[in-house]
Amino acid sequence: MKTLGFIIPIYNTKISWIKKCIDSLIFAQLIVNDIEVVIVDNGSKDKEIWFWLQKNYSNYSFVTLKRFEDNYGKKQATLYGINQLQTKFIQVLDSDDWIDSSELKKIIEILNKTQSDLFFLNYNYYDNKKQKLIKVRKVNKARKEYKTFKKVPRFLWHFDTNTILNRTFLIENNFSFPDKIKFYEDMYINMWVLSQARKITYINKAFYNYRINLNGINLSSTSKMIENIGYFYNLIEELIQLNYKNKTTKNNMIHLFTLQYLSVCYFLTVKHSPAEANILINSLLEKIKYDNKYLFLARGMKRPTSTMFGNVLTLRGRNKLIKPINKIVLKIRD
Repeated sequence: MKTLGFIIPIYNTKISWIKKCIDSLIFAQLIVNDIEVVIVDNGSKDKEIWFWLQKNYSNYSFVTLKRFEDNYGKKQATLYGINQLQTKFIQVLDSDDWIDSSELKKIIEILNKTQSDLFFLNYNYYDNKKQKLIKVRKVNKARKEYKTFKKVPRFLWHFDTNTILNRTFLIENNFSFPDKIKFYEDMYINMWVLSQARKITYINKAFYNYRINLNGINLSSTSKMIENIGYFYNLIEELIQLNYKNKTTKNNMIHLFTLQYLSVCYFLTVKHSPAEANILINSLLEKIKYDNKYLFLARGMKRPTSTMFGNVLTLRGRNKLIKPINKIVLKIRD
């Protein structure tokens, strides 16, 4: 059994980006010879994508190609890959991103050594406008090569870009997506694993190159996120209802919940009037079922500056300055 499997969901992505993505894995396989790849065309309207995939990658023994005639979303591709792959661990790789294989051999060694349920790694930002890598997003400043935890440490709040999952753990625990999940499937699956995880490992490596693409199929820009704030509200409700088998993890999940709560507060103030936003915010807080004092635990976390406005809203929800200030921040952020 090979160690690491990659799932690449595709929907109307530029062929040049897809090529960069897949070729990075083919090059990695030449180096480590320990990966499998599942590529899923999610019913792209551009039929040329599927013909191009078949022409260029059908002869690779470690690559599986699949096309859905209709667009069932990224979650359908993810579930297909989980069941199709025969690897110990999996990673979902967006079709406009790619990997740097130079770190992969060491990462695979750590995967096999620790056998954790979930792995967090650093990653690189690629500015699509400037056509260059702009910075490394370090999840933690630890100097160790890797560190294993039995609970969720506070610094692991931003976890949806570069994570590796234990495939056997997902299958044995009957993982699936709720019907209402349409975006941020990576956030949901990571939170689901965290809700039941026995062991979590942070790997102090960056091999994932994340393309900042504001026109992507997911909600990449803040304006899209605000437009779909109702979806984010429902997403948090889904996360709250997860079955937390790991008691230690459940106690630590409050740190992640408060961050998501504050972020939603921030977006609600932009879309709704202060009075309407407060009704929604208070309703969500009641569903979280934690005392208001826990919201202060989100302070001091490494987080986007914009979330600080959510902090202000939590304390002074009726401040009429919040809305215009947030609009300025949004304009700068996008």
